[in-house]
Amino acid sequence: MKKVRCVAGAVGLVPFALAVGAAGATGTAQAAVTATGATTGKTVQMIPLSTGCAGNTYWSAKLYSASGGVLHKLWFWTRDDAPRVCVGTVEDSTTVYGDATNHQFRLRIYASQGTGFIREWNKVYPAALENGYLLATVGVHSSWPGTRVEVCGAWVQNNKSTSVTLAPACRIVTY
Repeated sequence: MKKVRCVAGAVGLVPFALAVGAAGATGTAQAAVTATGATTGKTVQMIPLSTGCAGNTYWSAKLYSASGGVLHKLWFWTRDDAPRVCVGTVEDSTTVYGDATNHQFRLRIYASQGTGFIREWNKVYPAALENGYLLATVGVHSSWPGTRVEVCGAWVQNNKSTSVTLAPACRIVTY
């Protein structure tokens, strides 16, 4: 049997707030994921299975301002489809400060099979501006092999996935 190692992808900027889960689950903000394993390991991308799956467990992550108000909220639904993890709908909102033009929502999803994370989803979506909030809703409805996923939402400008205007809100879910 061939041994395959997964090498982690980085999550971008380090989130700086407390991540809060539903159903009584609590957690802390996740720091950037670092590579694990030997440098001779192979990077393997796991192909998502577009199953039209819908999550049934609610999760959220929030970034707070210095005064304690919520600046950025990410929420999403997952489901344990052993041996896969399903990510259903992902939603995000942030308070608008200053110019709200040319902002888009970047969604990254990292899947884990073993000790590392592999970036599986990295797409930028249009945002809506409503009552002083930038809003985005993405129907992912796909699943990946493994027992853990990390979902990260960030706001970017001019369709550049690297020009982050607000640190990502991230949450790791383990089944």
